[in-house]
Amino acid sequence: MPDAHEPVCQALHSSYDLLARVVDGLGTDDLLGPSYDDAWSIAQVLSHLGSGAEIFTTILEAGLAGREAPSTDTFPAIWDRWNAMDGLGQVAAWRRSETAFLGLVDDIGARPAQSFRLEQFGMELDLAGFLRLRLSEHALHTWDVAVAVDPAAVVDQQAVHQLADAPVRLAGHVGQPDGRRRRVAVHTTDPDGQFELDTADTIALRRVDSPSGTGPADGAPGAAGDHPTLVGSLDAPAEALLRLVTGRLDPDHTPPAVHATGIGLQELRALFPRF
Repeated sequence: MPDAHEPVCQALHSSYDLLARVVDGLGTDDLLGPSYDDAWSIAQVLSHLGSGAEIFTTILEAGLAGREAPSTDTFPAIWDRWNAMDGLGQVAAWRRSETAFLGLVDDIGARPAQSFRLEQFGMELDLAGFLRLRLSEHALHTWDVAVAVDPAAVVDQQAVHQLADAPVRLAGHVGQPDGRRRRVAVHTTDPDGQFELDTADTIALRRVDSPSGTGPADGAPGAAGDHPTLVGSLDAPAEALLRLVTGRLDPDHTPPAVHATGIGLQELRALFPRF
């Protein structure tokens, strides 16, 4: 039976291959031109991914060796070094850094991945969970580059399948509540999923189709007796839900398959600013 991290490794390669194909087709002016993120050029997005690959490499090496992960205090010096490069230097360094990280991931091979445990980013992570954090960042920023070239670009589908539950984790962290109590039924396709979005003083997105059939714990947001009235529904590809909660589902980049009933898409977008 394959290790749980292997499909995540495959998705990381797929996301990198997609990004490399896009970058290979760009000239210098394109690389130094705008990405989807207004504050960053395409080269700066690649710099962010390259510095991230360097950081994740050091963390992964520590986890595989059973050492404590490096402190986040070490990250600013890495970012400063990357930010000091010129644009084309950032692109070249990105390729080297990504290749080194993926090489380390591939070299895990028959190592006892089940023994990998790491305290990082406020979470205790196994190997698959750690790699999914990298995949989430990589897949979304790959889209930031790809969509600057092709307005119809979508997040890599292998990544989407590995990140089907990422919106649950992200929504409460990045959502900005507006104080209005509402409950929205959310259905995704490719892969299929059923969720509920609750908003008020906090934002919570939770699955309601878990194999165990368990619902939210007593006293948790959305528990019995604490349910706001259902006000609408959202049907969308899972890829679009991932982009919604990360502020990337603006009107010009919303697939035709996204349908909201009883609630406006702009109202939902306002809950999740870009980050």
